[in-house]
Amino acid sequence: MPFLLLKADAPNPTDLVTRVGGRPLAPAHFVWPTCGECSAAMQSLAQIRLRDADPSLLDRLLLLFACQAPPFLCSSGAPGSSANFAVCVGLDDLAPCEPPSEGLHALRPVDGLICRHFDVAYDDARAAIQPPDFVFGHLGDPADSVSGFVPICPTCTSPMRFVVQLEQGWDADTAMNFNGVTAFAYVCPSCPDTAAFFVDDFF
Repeated sequence: MPFLLLKADAPNPTDLVTRVGGRPLAPAHFVWPTCGECSAAMQSLAQIRLRDADPSLLDRLLLLFACQAPPFLCSSGAPGSSANFAVCVGLDDLAPCEPPSEGLHALRPVDGLICRHFDVAYDDARAAIQPPDFVFGHLGDPADSVSGFVPICPTCTSPMRFVVQLEQGWDADTAMNFNGVTAFAYVCPSCPDTAAFFVDDFF
């Protein structure tokens, strides 16, 4: 069942909820990812609770990061790029993760999200919300990407499952930098930690 992700008030930082920006919840051993191209700390884009997208998936938290360091030359939206990072973590003993002290571009303001069911084409559902920029994307039902690309799990070599399509955000000064298009995240149902992220204009 598909759900629009609509802007809401910022949640409590320790709430196990789907949201964008801020410091994601992560286990104590989690190391904030750095860009493999420029070595800058990546920006936390979103944390997505998988049960919000698909109740058949394990109840885990999908964490999405990408390099957002100026001059924005890193291939942060390319599938498999070392300039983005996606992983699923379990829900036990999580706390807001601390970015590196030199991570000037690691954080963007946090926006809470509410899920609203829709039963028309995603673009039509988004256009019906005013302003449409308050739609951060959708869960549960993959929209047609320009490429039609579906990541393959590097561990079990099975096609991965769609979780979320993300829009850049509502505020031009703090929006996620997707080059004016949208981003997609997938997980592997059989390999609990494995996830993938890409932006549609890299094909």
